[in-house]
Amino acid sequence: WDYAPVGCLENTLAGDDRSGTVDVNLNIAKAIELALNDGRDMQTGKQIGPRTGDPRAFTTFEQFFDACKTQLRHLVDWIIRVNNIADAGRARWEPCAYLSALVGGCLEAGKDAAAGGARHNYLTVEGVALATAADSIAAVKKLVYETQRISMSDLLAALNANFEGKENLRQMLITKAPKYGNDDPYADDLAREISRVWTEQAFTHTAPTGKRYRGGYLSWNYWIAYAPTTAATPDVRKRGQYLSNAVCPVNGADRKGPTAVIKSVGHLDLQTAPNGASHTISFSPAMLREPENQQKLMALLRAYGKVGGTALQINVIDANTLREAQKHPDEYRNLLVRVTGYNAYFVGLGKEIQDEIIARESHRI
Repeated sequence: WDYAPVGCLENTLAGDDRSGTVDVNLNIAKAIELALNDGRDMQTGKQIGPRTGDPRAFTTFEQFFDACKTQLRHLVDWIIRVNNIADAGRARWEPCAYLSALVGGCLEAGKDAAAGGARHNYLTVEGVALATAADSIAAVKKLVYETQRISMSDLLAALNANFEGKENLRQMLITKAPKYGNDDPYADDLAREISRVWTEQAFTHTAPTGKRYRGGYLSWNYWIAYAPTTAATPDVRKRGQYLSNAVCPVNGADRKGPTAVIKSVGHLDLQTAPNGASHTISFSPAMLREPENQQKLMALLRAYGKVGGTALQINVIDANTLREAQKHPDEYRNLLVRVTGYNAYFVGLGKEIQDEIIARESHRI
C-alpha cells in the first residue's frame, strides 16, 4: 500500500486521494445526555434528538442502550447533513486547479479535486468523547440496572444539579463503576459497541460530491470546545469539564498502567474507523532514566501496533514543568507537547488545553 498520513494521522493513498480531515466532529457523549432526557438538550430544553422515552420508565439496560444508539445515529446523520452543505459550497466556490492537476483521477474525470474528481474521495467524521460515553454507559449498566445501588431518578437529579450536593452518589460512581482503559471487558466491550454503531452509520453516507464518509478519532480541540454545551455525565464529569480525547481513557480513570490502556484500545476493533485513532499517553521523565525502563517503553511501542492501535503519541514531561511554564511562559517558549495527533508549543495553547494536558496522568512503566 502506497499510503501516507494527511495532517496528523489520517490515512490517505499517495497521489490519487483527496480526502478531508476533521470535516465533522461528533460529540459521542451528547448522545448519552439526549438518551437521558428524551432527546432534549438538558440546558436549553430544546428537542434536538428523537423522542426515545423517559429513562425512568426503562426497565432494562437494553432499553437504555438502544436509546443511546438511536440518539448517536441521529447525531451522525444531523452533522453530516450540515457538512454536505459546506462540502457542496467548497466544490462550487473554492476550486483547486493546481492541486487537481497533480491528483490522479481529476483530469480523467474532468472534475476539480474539491468536487470529487480524485480516484479516492473521503470526508471524515471524527469521534470525540468515546471514553466519556463508555464510562457513562458502564456506570448506568452496573449501578442502575445490575446492582440497583442508584435509581435512575436519583442519577438524573444529580446530573441536573451538576453533582452539587450529591457527593456520596458521585463517589459511588467513581469507585464502583467499571472504566475504559483498564483492560476490563465490561467497559471495553461497551466502548467497542459505541464505536461500531457510529462509525458504521457514518459509512452509510455519501456527500453530493460523491465523497464517502468514514470515521476516525482525532478530537483536535473539540474535547475542550464541546465541554460547556455537554451536560454532566454519569462518569462524574461536570458540565464544562473537558471530555475525553480521541481513544484516550478519561483522565485518571485508567488505574492499571499503560499496558492495560493499550490493550483497551486494541479491544475497540478500529477497522471501522479507518481514518486513524489518536492516542496520547504521558510518562514521567524520572521513570525513563534507567536503561531497563527505556527498553520497556520500546517494547510498549512495538506492542501497540500488534494489539490494534493505530497512532500513539508520547509526552515525556512532568506536571511541575508544565505548571512552571504556565506561570513563566517567556522562559518556556520552546517547550513542545503532543496534544492530540499534533505537536504544539505549550505556552501558545489556551489555558483550558494547558490544564487538560497537566491533568493527564503520568504512567509508570
